[in-house]
Amino acid sequence: MATTAAWLSAIIGVGLLTWSVVVVSRANAGDELPYWTNAARTPRRSMGLRVAGVALVILGTGLLSPTLSYWAVAIVVGAFLPGIALMIWHNQAVSRMRRRDAGRMPASPLAGGTARGPAASRAGERRESEGNFGVMLEPARRSDGD
Repeated sequence: MATTAAWLSAIIGVGLLTWSVVVVSRANAGDELPYWTNAARTPRRSMGLRVAGVALVILGTGLLSPTLSYWAVAIVVGAFLPGIALMIWHNQAVSRMRRRDAGRMPASPLAGGTARGPAASRAGERRESEGNFGVMLEPARRSDGD
């Protein structure tokens, strides 16, 4: 019975760790996720899921260590593999999206200009500005006293 509870604890912990990566991935939909640090937007619930997941994996591994001896370490290492695989998949999807959209013209005529340079800034239009995160659209400034 204790062995079943230990395995169940470890499996639930792996699920919580994986769920925390899904939460962070959704919060950073257009940005790549760093592998060794926290993402730019890290929701609090993802941190709670990580803590609970690690605690359950460690608890399950601790209960299984008399049975598995040194192989219990494989459970701890394996617990992080689904999350790492999801991060790799997310980063590849973001990279494919950026490569696909790199050479396209803006879809909206309000974006003006080409996809690469700054557009003319006239009243009522939008202009493009280059930033660290690609092209962002900003409303044009009005010069009629507003």
